[in-house]
Formats: sequence, C-alpha cells, structure tokens
Amino acid sequence: MDGEGYPYGVRLADEPLVFRVLPVADAYEALTADRPYRRAMDSEQALTILRSAAGTAYDPHVVEALADVVALRDIDEVG
Repeated sequence: MDGEGYPYGVRLADEPLVFRVLPVADAYEALTADRPYRRAMDSEQALTILRSAAGTAYDPHVVEALADVVALRDIDEVG
C-alpha cells in the first residue's frame, strides 16, 4: 500500500480498485477458514489483523468497508 514493497515500489493506492479489494478479501478468507495447521479465526480476530496492516499492506478504506459488511452480516444473522 505504501510503495515500500513489491513490485517496483508502486503505491497500491495508484492501482485500480480491484487490486486493492482482492488482497483484503483473500486475506480475510484465509484467516477465517480452517487450515491444516490451524483453526479458523473469528471475524473480529481477522479484522484486527487486517486493521494492523491497513495503510502498509492493505488499503485502509477497503479494510473498513469489509468491516462494515461483516458488521451488517452479523446483525442480519442475529436479527
């Protein structure tokens, strides 16, 4: 996100929206799914990890948009 990494120091904010959404979605899915080496995290744990990397690895606006969607899903499941 900040241009300090691969590839070639390109800032992720300069990339099309899909290139900012997919890494967040992929990471969230990976964190909230069971893996052979660990159990799935709950959504709050996954969002905490994503938020800790927002602004460096992930677009903070996309992370917060995902958090909003997860919150709406959780409200819908309760109600």
